[in-house]
Amino acid sequence: MLGDAEPDVAVPASVANWKENERASRARRRLQDGRSAERNERALVAPNLPLSAREKMTAVLFADDHTAEEIALVLGLSPETVRAYLLRVRLKYKNADRPATNKLQLRARLVEDGDLEE
Repeated sequence: MLGDAEPDVAVPASVANWKENERASRARRRLQDGRSAERNERALVAPNLPLSAREKMTAVLFADDHTAEEIALVLGLSPETVRAYLLRVRLKYKNADRPATNKLQLRARLVEDGDLEE
């Protein structure tokens, strides 16, 4: 019958289970997202530091004392893309235990790798 308490009791329990499952699912996704970000960062590391052609060109121009805006004009990119390339280059050097946190260090790394003449 409609007045029985049985269906009313079952609905809140199923809702509670659904909410708990949803919370657990979101927590798993957050963990997976974090792990995939770590995996992506580690994927940038390679023994011979493979810079893409754009990353290398951007780094060389930056090390030659050009601004992100000037590099963007020369390469036909946006300044934000130039900054993203430079960030990736620095991250690759950092992960290879060869930090390039400033322009002088970046220039030294490029010279060491033969990508830039002194």
